[in-house]
Formats: sequence, structure tokens, C-alpha cells
Amino acid sequence: MEKRKDLGLHSSIEDYLSMANLHSSDVEEQISMLKSRIKFYKEESAKMESVLSKLHLIDHPSKTPEEHSVMVQKLANLQKKFDLKELTPNAAVLSHADLLNTHNNYSAKLNIYIKVFIQLNEQLAKRIQHLKSEYKNAENKINKVVTLTPNEIKATEVKISRYEDELAKLEKKYPWLKSEEYNLAHFAKEMNLLISAKREREELVKELSHYQGLKPDLQEASEQLALIKQEYEAISKKLMK
Repeated sequence: MEKRKDLGLHSSIEDYLSMANLHSSDVEEQISMLKSRIKFYKEESAKMESVLSKLHLIDHPSKTPEEHSVMVQKLANLQKKFDLKELTPNAAVLSHADLLNTHNNYSAKLNIYIKVFIQLNEQLAKRIQHLKSEYKNAENKINKVVTLTPNEIKATEVKISRYEDELAKLEKKYPWLKSEEYNLAHFAKEMNLLISAKREREELVKELSHYQGLKPDLQEASEQLALIKQEYEAISKKLMK
């Protein structure tokens, strides 16, 4: 009987120890899990503090109410700059992207205008260079033509003045001299017409010189006239149909 009691007691002790071991294992597992979670939360808290510190949203003991108002004013200015109804990261980014797009479009148009102005400037520079060259050539030609000395020019001016005085006297004495038919411009025009008529006459004489001394062939002329009449009659018949 006592042996049975001893066996039963031994069995109960073993069961208790077994259960105690199980509970101890669970406790260790729970402790390990809690440590793991505490570590995770510490890491997340450190990350959050880093992010908030970068955004300047963590209050520092040294900051005064004035500093807070300055930060609020900066945020208000930022909201006004980007024309935002609400100041959120997404809204600020989208507004900034829109501003960048507008600036890029403006820059692209500005680059096009700059290229056009550069081309116009190059063309204008070439034109100016060409005009300078023409002016220089004209100046050289004038210098070659005008070879009079200052004394000769002065003497010529005196002669011209005398001629003008004499011409004024003649015009006063003979009013018909003021007619356009007798002015130098009209004479020059008539001279040009005469020169042109002379050239045409010389060209015509040269062209007709090949036929000088030839006599017309009346038979050939009559045959050509008959052919022309036949062609005319044929065309007339076609038109009448």
C-alpha cells in the first residue's frame, strides 16, 4: 500500500516538474518576444525621430514661442508661394512640378527666340559688312574721280557762281528760258532718246545689211501666199463645224 502511495507521489512530482518546465519555456519565449518587440519599437521610434528632426517638427527645449511663430510664417509663405489650399507634401510636390513644367516651357520658347535672334543678328552683321564694303568702294571711286586741289575746287565754285549770275540775268531778260523744254534735265532726257534711237537704227541697218542687193522672188511669194490661204480655209471649216 505504501509503495503505491510512493509511486503516486513520485508520478505527481514528475508531472509538476514537467508542467513547470513547460511554463518556464513559455515564459522565456514570451520574454524573448517582448525583447524583440521592444527593439523593433525602439528602431521605429529612432527612425521617426530622425524624420521629424529633418522636417524640423520636433520641439527643442531651447525654442521659444517666437521661433514657433517664425516657423509658422515660413510655412505660410511656402503655401503662398506654391498657391496651395492645403500644405501637404503631395500638394507641395505637385505644385512644384507644375511650376517646373511652366518654367521648362518658358525656357524652351526662350531658347527658340534666342536662336532666331542669333540668326537675325548674323544676317544683319553680314548685311552691314556688305554695305561697309560697298561704301568703301564708292569712297575709293569718288576719291579717284575727284583729283582737284582745294584751290582748284575754290576756283571752280567761283566760276559756277558767275555762271549762275549770268544765267539769272538771261532768264530775267528772256523768260522763255525758264520753260521745262530748255532745262538741263529735259535736254538730258532728249539726248538719251536720241542715243537710244541711234542705237536702234544702227542695229536695224546691221540686220538689214544681209538683204542688201537682193530682189524678191514673186513666184515663191505667191506660192507661200497660196499655202497660207489654204491653211486659213481649212481652219475656218473646222471652226464652222
